[in-house]
Amino acid sequence: MRMSKTQPADVKPLMAIGICTRDRHELLHRCLISLKNTTLPKRYRTELIIVENAETLSIESIIEELDLTMPVHLAAEPKIGYSSVRNRVLDMADEMGADILLGVDDDEEVCENWVIAYEAASELLPDCDVMMGPTNLRYANGDEPSSIVQSAGHWIERTQPLKRAFGQRPYVPATMNYALRKAVFSKQSGLGLRFDERFNKIGSEDTAFFFILENLYGGKLGWVPEARAFEDRLGKRDTLKFISERNARNQAAYFSIVLAHQKTQKTLPVALSEIRQTTLKHAFYAFYHFIAAALYALDQPQRAKKLFGTSVCHFKCLGAVTAAFKWRQL
Repeated sequence: MRMSKTQPADVKPLMAIGICTRDRHELLHRCLISLKNTTLPKRYRTELIIVENAETLSIESIIEELDLTMPVHLAAEPKIGYSSVRNRVLDMADEMGADILLGVDDDEEVCENWVIAYEAASELLPDCDVMMGPTNLRYANGDEPSSIVQSAGHWIERTQPLKRAFGQRPYVPATMNYALRKAVFSKQSGLGLRFDERFNKIGSEDTAFFFILENLYGGKLGWVPEARAFEDRLGKRDTLKFISERNARNQAAYFSIVLAHQKTQKTLPVALSEIRQTTLKHAFYAFYHFIAAALYALDQPQRAKKLFGTSVCHFKCLGAVTAAFKWRQL
């Protein structure tokens, strides 16, 4: 389904922008407003792809209300799951002949120069198959994310993405804010890489995607610090329980991916060595922060709470080893 205005035909290459969404109309609306206000590139024509993970579309009214200036392609993906809906975006971008696909989550907003930052990076980083930008977190009470003393309810240290220089490999590759070249997703002129649908329910499909791209195909990833997106970290997403469980789940998924990949490469000892080293680091930091929390408990109780929360996160990740072997069939 195609909506909005049709741009004049020209010979410019296509830069598609892809968004996956499910039952988050208000957040999608905010995301699209930010895209409407972004500066469009001069060397590319732009078209927007929105795939709703549902049996039928329910977001047409949002698109009509915003009256976006770029052509919009809508689709419903009935198979529920992270990988299925992302793959539908890749398929549509491929069918449209996109040279570059930009992606952002539906619960994020992008800065005004988001698109042109990736446009510039595509020229300055010709060897990078994937480019990624930071997703800065915004908190409910406006506290500085890096501050130690915050409201009494917080048991975790609020952080922001680690700073990376332009062109460096992203510290944690993910699909929150990215740009893919067609060499990655095109089935005719590239690898035709897709997200593994075995991760549909558990998540971490992006971890598997980029792990395979780098380790099997030698793909290169580059950081674009100016391509900034923003996400509100509110409610349960700003709690120790949510963050510690998500970290443990992601760690388990990564371990399972390493096991599966190394098994195919007949280097299982390498995989086991990496898992062992990572687990030992989690154990060290769990006990380190626990002891530090005890030392600060009387003099600086707020800092002690943050340290204890960090300890809990590392303790949770220790269980990732068991979970990884449960998922080894992945």
